[in-house]
Amino acid sequence: MALVLSGGGARGLSQIGVLEVLHENGYSPNLIVGVSIGAIVGGLYSAGYSPAELGEFADQISWNELIYDTPQRTRLFQTQRMATEQFLLHLRFSNFKPRIPEGISAAQMISSLLVLRSAAANYSADGDFDRLKIPFRAVTTDLRTGEPLIFRGGDLALAMRASSAIPLFLAPIEAEGALLADGGLIYPIPVEVAIAEGASKIIAVDATADIKYPRNLDNALFILDQTTNIMAEDKKKYERKLADLLIVPELEHHGSYDFSDIASLIEAGRKAAEEKLPEIERLFRGEDKGESPRYTVSSVRSDVPLGISAGDRVSLDFLEERLGSLYREGIYRELSLEYRIDGDSIEIAVVPEFNPPMRGVKIAGVRFMELEELLSAFDIDPDKPTNLVEIDSILASIEDLYKRAGFSLAHISFAALDAETLGVIFEEGIVELVDVSGNERTRDWVVQSYSNVRAGRKFEDRQLERTMDNLHATNLFESVIPRLERGDSSAVVQLEVVEKPYFGVRLGARYDIVNSIEGAFEVGDDNLFGIAWRLNAGAFGGSRRWHAYSKLEADRIGKTLVASNFKAFATGEKYDIWDSDTIAEKLTINTYGLRISLGQQIRRFGTVFAEVGSEYVVYGPDSRNMKEYPMNRLTFRSIVDTFDKRQFPRYGKYHESYFTMSQDILGGEFSFTKAYASLQSYWTWTEPLTFHPYIMGGYMSGGPPHFERFELGHEIPFWGLRGDERRGHSFFKFGFNLRANPMDPVYIYTGIVTGRTWDKDAKLGLEDLIWGWGAGWGIATPLGPIELYWGTNTERLQQINFSFGYNFK
Repeated sequence: MALVLSGGGARGLSQIGVLEVLHENGYSPNLIVGVSIGAIVGGLYSAGYSPAELGEFADQISWNELIYDTPQRTRLFQTQRMATEQFLLHLRFSNFKPRIPEGISAAQMISSLLVLRSAAANYSADGDFDRLKIPFRAVTTDLRTGEPLIFRGGDLALAMRASSAIPLFLAPIEAEGALLADGGLIYPIPVEVAIAEGASKIIAVDATADIKYPRNLDNALFILDQTTNIMAEDKKKYERKLADLLIVPELEHHGSYDFSDIASLIEAGRKAAEEKLPEIERLFRGEDKGESPRYTVSSVRSDVPLGISAGDRVSLDFLEERLGSLYREGIYRELSLEYRIDGDSIEIAVVPEFNPPMRGVKIAGVRFMELEELLSAFDIDPDKPTNLVEIDSILASIEDLYKRAGFSLAHISFAALDAETLGVIFEEGIVELVDVSGNERTRDWVVQSYSNVRAGRKFEDRQLERTMDNLHATNLFESVIPRLERGDSSAVVQLEVVEKPYFGVRLGARYDIVNSIEGAFEVGDDNLFGIAWRLNAGAFGGSRRWHAYSKLEADRIGKTLVASNFKAFATGEKYDIWDSDTIAEKLTINTYGLRISLGQQIRRFGTVFAEVGSEYVVYGPDSRNMKEYPMNRLTFRSIVDTFDKRQFPRYGKYHESYFTMSQDILGGEFSFTKAYASLQSYWTWTEPLTFHPYIMGGYMSGGPPHFERFELGHEIPFWGLRGDERRGHSFFKFGFNLRANPMDPVYIYTGIVTGRTWDKDAKLGLEDLIWGWGAGWGIATPLGPIELYWGTNTERLQQINFSFGYNFK
C-alpha cells in the first residue's frame, strides 16, 4: 500500500490533515512517495514525526522569513550589521561577470530546518530510506537532462530540499551528478513512481492548484505557478486515473504561495480524508478482492485466548487477522493455525510457541551513561515468556533518556534475544570527525571556527543548528549543508559549503528634507585570502555631507572572537546654526584621519572595543575662514544590539557607551575627555502596540573644540529641533514613543521627550529642561523605511521631516 503526496506549495500542507486521519484510524502505508512540498511532509512523517508534530512545525514556522532566506538579525555579529545595514543592493562578480542567482532564494533556512528535523532518523537508517519508520521515495527532476531522479537513499534532508526546489524561486541543488529541482515538473502527482516501486494499491493526495487560479495573476510568481499548472494539467489527469483512491482537499480559494491560516489547510485535508474513510478502510482490509466465505466453527483447540467458540461464524481472513492481533502482543515466537473445512463447518487448532524467558542483559557501546542505571530498566520476570513489546518499550525509554541528555543521534543499532540473554548494542552518537568540503577559497579552519560541533563530543541538534546559523550569517556561502555519515567508530559530520563570489559592489540611496538625496557605493572583497577578512573602499553622501573610506576589517581574527578594523577616511559635513526660526550661521567640518580598533565580540549581542585614531580637522564658516586642528584620540566603546529587525523593531535593546580622550601629550592640539551612554528598548506587550523608552546622556571635561560638543537636534534627535540648535559640554535626554502597527507594513507613532544641553559648570534645575512631543507614521519597504513626522517643544520650535531609506553612518 503506497501513499502518494503531491506538490502544491502552501496547499500541500493540507496533506498533514490526511496523515492525521490515517494515523488516528491505525492505517499505515508500506511506502510513501512525495514530490515538492509532499516530499517534505512525507519525508518527515517517514522519519518518525507524528501528524500532530508536523502540524505544530507548520504553524510555528515564519514562512516568509524561511522562504526569503535572510539571516535573523540577532544571528549577525555587531560588526556585520555595522558594515552592511546601510546598503540596499549587493552585486557580486565572478571573473568580472555579474553573478546572476539561480533562484530568488538559496533556501538555506529551509535546508537548515530539514537537516535538523531529519538528521537523527537519517543517521539511524544509515541513509537507506527503506529503513526509515516508513519506506520513502522523493521525486526530483534533473534540469540538465529533463529526466526524473528518484531518491531511495542518501541524505534525506537533501532529497526533500531538492524535490521542493521550485524553478526561479528556490535555487536548484547540485547532487548525484545532476542539477536537481522540483520533481513536480515531471510527476506532479507521482503515482507512476509508486507503481514502478512495486505498489499494488495506491492512495494519492492531490493538493495542486486547479487550472482556474484561485487569485489574481498580478505577480511574477503567481504567473509562473499558473504556467506550471497549465503545462502539467494533462499529466495530472493521467496520474489521478492511475490511483486506486484519490483524495482532493477543497482549497478553492487558497494560493500556492499563501501560507496564512495553516490550520484551515490542515483541516481541509482532514475533511477530505474523512469523507473517503470507508474507501480507505476497504483498501487497507483488501475487501476489494471480494468477501471471504464464512464457516461455522465445529471445534476449537487452542492454548491461547483466541476468542472463538463452537458455533461462531468465521472466515479465514478473520482468523488470520485474529492471530496477527495475538502475535502483536509480543509474547509469541510463532503462532500456527491448523484447520480442516468440511462443507460449511471448520475445525480449528492453534499451536503457540512462546518466546523464551529472559534471564540476563548484555549492553555494549555505553560510554557516557551509567551502565547500571540502564540495566536497572530491565525489570522482567525471568520465569515468564519474554514480552518483546515490553522490551521495545524499555529500549525506547533508554533512547529517550539519551535524547533528554542531549545525545541527538543516540539509538539502538542492534538488539536480539539469544539463549535467554538479551544482547543490546548502543550507538551514542559521538562525533568522530568534523570535516569541510566544497570550499575552494575559504580555509578549512575558517569554516570550522564557526562550528559548534566538536570531535570527541556528543552530537547535539542545537549545536548543529548554531553551526548552520553561524555559517549562514557570515554571508560567505550560498548554502551550508551538513551531512552525517558513519565513520570508523561513530559519526562524521561533513560541512558541505557552496561559496558565493566574494568580489562585489554594494549600493545604497536615501532622502530626507535636511540632507536631500544621498547615495552610497562600496566595492571590495569580502573574503580576502580566504580568511574572512573584508577589504573595501567606498563613499556615501550628498550635497551637505560626504564620507569616503578604505577599510580592512574582520569579524573574527582566526578562531577567536576578537574583531578588528583598520580604516582611512575623509569626511565632510555642513551644519546649520539656528537662532529661533532662522539659520544664523553655516559651518563646515572636514576631517581626514586613520583609525585602528580591536574588540571582543559578545556572542551575537554586541562588541566591546578600543580605538586609536589620528585626525586632521578643518573647521570654519567658509573656505576663507577655515581653521586646522590636528587631533589624536583613544576611545573605549561598547555596543549591545538585540533589536529583532532593521526597520521598526518590535523587541530588543540597544545600548551604546564610550569614553574618549584627546590629550596634547598624544600629539594633538586639544586636551579633553568625553563620555556618553544610551539605553533604549522596544517592548511589544500586546499586538499591535510597541513601547519604546530611551535614556541617554553625556559629559565632557577639558577644552574640547566646538565641533566635539554634544548637539541636540541633528546628531541626537529631539522633537521640534531641526539642526545644530542646542550644543553643550553635557546633555541629558529621556523619553518614550508608543507605536501602533494597524496593518502591515504601516506604523503610527507618538512620543514625548525631555532634556537639554548645558555648558561647563552650568547649574540647572528641573524648570530648565526642554519638553518636546510629536507624532508620525512610517512604512516598512524593501528599500528602507519611509517616515513623515512632526514635532514641537516648549522652546516654541517646530520640525517637520520626511525621510526615505536607511541612514548612512
